[in-house]
Amino acid sequence: MAAGDAEFTKGTKRERLRRYFDVLGRCPETIPPDQLERGRMVSNLVVAPESLTRGYFRRPTGPGWALLGDAAHFKHPGTAQGICDAVEQAIYIAEALSSAQPGLDGYRDWIDQRAAEHYDWSFSWGRFPKPGVSDRLFRGWAADPNAGQDLRDTFSRRVAPSELMTKERLARWFADAPAAQST
Repeated sequence: MAAGDAEFTKGTKRERLRRYFDVLGRCPETIPPDQLERGRMVSNLVVAPESLTRGYFRRPTGPGWALLGDAAHFKHPGTAQGICDAVEQAIYIAEALSSAQPGLDGYRDWIDQRAAEHYDWSFSWGRFPKPGVSDRLFRGWAADPNAGQDLRDTFSRRVAPSELMTKERLARWFADAPAAQST
């Protein structure tokens, strides 16, 4: 997956493919140039405008119905949070409806609180790679076993993005970076 500005998904097939490879080539630490040159496409390039990947939150309940997973709210697919949302929300709904006082009055607030941080993080993640930023993050996660585990645990919701991307870690990973790159 690669992401870019609003123009990234526009133009001819050839122009989109060139921009895609340009983005991949900006992170030689992640994909060495010789491997990129030797690689071959095994499927067509699929593009989605940013407006389709930004996501949304919907009203998740009404008389006799409830939404869960991507139907309730959708995040950028880059962090694969949809399945986590669906499972968590199914458990919440099942427990709420099978309780002594069945109802979903707190469901919307629970979704909003539970999903907000991952929503923003997923959209940011989906905009990788960013030269000067992505490479530092990946090196930081790789060099610090606890940070690497926190990264993995962020995908499974055991760790919140704010616990992964602490000010202390970011300061350490971007200590020698120009100020504009670390944001």
